[in-house]
Amino acid sequence: MDEDKTFGGILQLCLASLVYHAEYFLDKLPSNLPLLSTYIFTNASVLHGLRAKLEDGETEWMQPTGIPPHIELYKKLDRQQRSIVALPSILKSSG
Repeated sequence: MDEDKTFGGILQLCLASLVYHAEYFLDKLPSNLPLLSTYIFTNASVLHGLRAKLEDGETEWMQPTGIPPHIELYKKLDRQQRSIVALPSILKSSG
C-alpha cells in the first residue's frame, strides 16, 4: 500500500511539471504530438485550474538539493573522453 502512495506522489509531481511547463510545450513541441492532444492541453480551463493549484516558493515536504557533486565529475570525464577520441586525428595531422 505504501508503494501506491509513493506512486501517486510521483504522478502528482509529473502532472505538476507538465502544467508548469505547459506554455513551453505548446510553443515548442509539434502540435501533432500525442501529449498535446490530452485533456490537460486541449481544455484551457482545465490547464488554467491546474496552474492555479501549483505552489510557488518553498515547501515543507520537498527541498531542492542542488546538482549532485558527481555530475561535475561526469562532465569532466566526458570532456576527457572526447579529447582522447580526437587524439588520433590530431596526431596524424601534426605528423
